[in-house]
Amino acid sequence: MKTKFYTVLDDLKDEGAMDLPPHACRIHSPASVVKCLVCSKWFCTSRGNTSASHIVNHLVRAKHKEVILHAESPLGETTPECYNCGGKNVFMLGFIPAKSDAVVVLLCRQPCAAAKDMSWNASLWAPLIDDRSFLSWLVQDPEQTEGMPTDCTHNFAADFVCKYTTFDRMQLAMKTFAIDVNGYIYYKLLGHELEPQVLRTQMPKCFSAPGLPELNGPPGTGKTVTSASIVYHLPKMNPGQVLVCASSNVAVDQLTEKIHATGLKVVRLTAKSREALDSGVAFLTLHQQVANNTTHVELLQQLIYKTLIRQCEKEILGAADVICCTCVGAGDPRLNKLKFRTVLIDEATQAAEPECMIPLVLGCKQVVLVGDHQQQLGPVIMNKKAARAGLTQSLFERLVVLGNRHIRLQVQYRMHPLSI
Repeated sequence: MKTKFYTVLDDLKDEGAMDLPPHACRIHSPASVVKCLVCSKWFCTSRGNTSASHIVNHLVRAKHKEVILHAESPLGETTPECYNCGGKNVFMLGFIPAKSDAVVVLLCRQPCAAAKDMSWNASLWAPLIDDRSFLSWLVQDPEQTEGMPTDCTHNFAADFVCKYTTFDRMQLAMKTFAIDVNGYIYYKLLGHELEPQVLRTQMPKCFSAPGLPELNGPPGTGKTVTSASIVYHLPKMNPGQVLVCASSNVAVDQLTEKIHATGLKVVRLTAKSREALDSGVAFLTLHQQVANNTTHVELLQQLIYKTLIRQCEKEILGAADVICCTCVGAGDPRLNKLKFRTVLIDEATQAAEPECMIPLVLGCKQVVLVGDHQQQLGPVIMNKKAARAGLTQSLFERLVVLGNRHIRLQVQYRMHPLSI
């Protein structure tokens, strides 16, 4: 029985409403589609609403096992099959990097991969299907290859798809906040009147104000430089790593650059979707440091395995003095097992309060909020109902309204005095 999707496609073709290519599965790129040899239907590697890619989901449900790549794909019209026995069951197939050539050998898991042969190492065997999708070097990720069609001018629909990552991380942070946050910070953020806590630590002589709970000042007064100076001294004053966050990637990159100039070991954690983008601190990003890690040269000479990648990421993150990311990026699963005693949030007046909660639930006992004064841009809340409910007020602003003392930078370094 055909699914609703196929029914719609057939209706459109019958009516001549649109001229779909033979490999139409919402994806038009030949590099991202695969044909099932049993039913002769094309499927892409996107996931849509399924946990597996469309092609893997079809193969599992239909109990089919053989596929062929598109003739215009980078590998051509190729049928994956075992080099030794010719088997075409993609669920049994895997690859092994050849020792002599810059190629891979496709082999069945059993018994071919275990056969003794001097041209490959059986311990390096890895499956062609990982995380319920074909490997990207075999069938490319459509999100990276497929753009918006420009030749279709009528009889089409555009869907706005919500990405729930930010919402899910904020919601999880709010739930965690109620059960797993330092007592003083918990009651302070809720607005309770508490006796001031004395920090039992040796302050640097260059700081005139102890504690530095918050910094406040107009643009150009040196907040970023001051923040970097604070971060430089925090690891020396308190044991453990420092987590530095901001609401935007631009702000995080600027802070990362300044902190790196102090000589601290800095790691810039970016979202997976932004790893391909270039920036001035690309050499400090986690994925770039993994690629340059000399302790895993063997990993780079072969095809990269996820287990070794995670191990290398864990080592780099563990060795860092400071980890920089966006507030939402602090909810990255790679930081789940890390605890940060001290957290600094830059551009805190531009971040919504639930957004600030994400880094604060990672073991924080001391938080430094840095931001522009209240006349500058605040959190951008598109939903009018949410804005009226109070989300336009940042955590920084709410703490100031509650009477918490803040430090304001007065000297203007960027603009001429007559222009302000």
